[in-house]
This record gives sequence, structure tokens and C-alpha cells, in this order.
Amino acid sequence: MPQVRGRDTDCEKLTFFLERYRIERYRIERYRI
Repeated sequence: MPQVRGRDTDCEKLTFFLERYRIERYRIERYRI
């Protein structure tokens, strides 16, 4: 997998924010129950 400058970092940021969003939602769901 060739690394492309710019796009690669953007993808990493996107995945990072998605993971954080999923974890936050998961925690909120747990607290709700």
C-alpha cells in the first residue's frame, strides 16, 4: 500500500474521529441503561 501525503493523513483523521464517535455513543448507551 503506497502512502500518499495528505490523503493518508486525512484518512487517518477520519478513522480516528469515527472511532471516537463510536466509543462516545457506546458509552452514552451504556450510561442510559
